[in-house]
Amino acid sequence: MLLAPALAVLASVTLYPLAQALVLSLERRVPVFGIDEFVGLRHYAFLLRDPAFANALRVTAVFTVASVALEVVLGVAAALALATMRRWRAAGIGLLLLPWCLPGVVTARIFEWLYEPTGWLGIPGRALPALIVADVWRTTPFLALFAYARLISIPPAIGEAAAVDGAGRLATLRAITLPLLAPVLLTAALFR
Repeated sequence: MLLAPALAVLASVTLYPLAQALVLSLERRVPVFGIDEFVGLRHYAFLLRDPAFANALRVTAVFTVASVALEVVLGVAAALALATMRRWRAAGIGLLLLPWCLPGVVTARIFEWLYEPTGWLGIPGRALPALIVADVWRTTPFLALFAYARLISIPPAIGEAAAVDGAGRLATLRAITLPLLAPVLLTAALFR
């Protein structure tokens, strides 16, 4: 009952624009000339036949899968490194969070300057990997922070019990640490 006002506001700012966008997608409008005609699903049929749309879907899928996979792997590696650090942990966290704290425009300019001498963003085969690298650099700290927070909340007794049972570091990582990190990593990856 207490959530009703918040849900009403959320519904009004999401459902109404979504419905309006759906209605507009079924029409052909040129307001300057007063053209407003119902075309049904013709726009969607055109998109399904358009090779540029198919290419855009493929590029989006490759970008998403590659960047999220790299971010998860590098984020877990960074979190494990931070968890084992003793002396420079605060400095490591600060350096790790620096790319994430920068505004997206600043990150874009940094990578534009880095890629400018070689022209990577203008070469079709290199543009997508270059953008994936920039995205991974910017977002890996987010996943690393999530993973690190979960790592430091794992009771040390679990690792000690595994060591007593004869499990090495790799076995402990595979059988205990990664399964305990999985829900947090899934949540963080879904935010991406």
